[in-house]
Amino acid sequence: MNEIYTNNAISQSFETEVVVEPASAGSRIAAYCLNILFTFIAFLPLIITIGYSLEDFLGSTKVTVYDQSSFNQMAVVGLVILLAYAILQVIMMSKSGQSLGKKVMKIRVLKTDGTNPGFGGTVLIREIGFNFILSLGCTLISKILVLAIGGDDELTEGISSLLSMIVWLVCFIMMFNRSKDRRTLQDYLANTVVVKLPNNR
Repeated sequence: MNEIYTNNAISQSFETEVVVEPASAGSRIAAYCLNILFTFIAFLPLIITIGYSLEDFLGSTKVTVYDQSSFNQMAVVGLVILLAYAILQVIMMSKSGQSLGKKVMKIRVLKTDGTNPGFGGTVLIREIGFNFILSLGCTLISKILVLAIGGDDELTEGISSLLSMIVWLVCFIMMFNRSKDRRTLQDYLANTVVVKLPNNR
């Protein structure tokens, strides 16, 4: 079925027209928190496995071959669950511009021309690319500053973390700017916008 997603410059040529608006800051924050929760749940089997194994190891002087085999099996199960979760998230973001959190909140990522960003726009540029650039940029700037003022690796890491926090704070504030369609730095990098879908979508 063909549709049009249109909001200012956001449009897509389809047979029917569906007008959408930029997703609210609250819905985007809720989607982000839900993704953190889902990620924690996906990690939980592996965390429990490692926790019990450490407890057994520290509480006893002898680890049997059976114990090691059980740990290996549980660890594999935990890794499979985590991998399945990661693959599911990538597929969803690539096909519909929605992570699990965005799916629950009925919001999605679109390019500013209304088309689906796909794997390249949503995953590679908006997620991986942005975080890579952020990490690299903060690290380089912090090292330059430390070379200029003097300091050690601990100071470098501290400055890098501070710069990263500032960038995320800027992105957070940008979500409340209605005049710019609530687009964040990730959106500008990937030429995207996060929109609220109609209730029947």
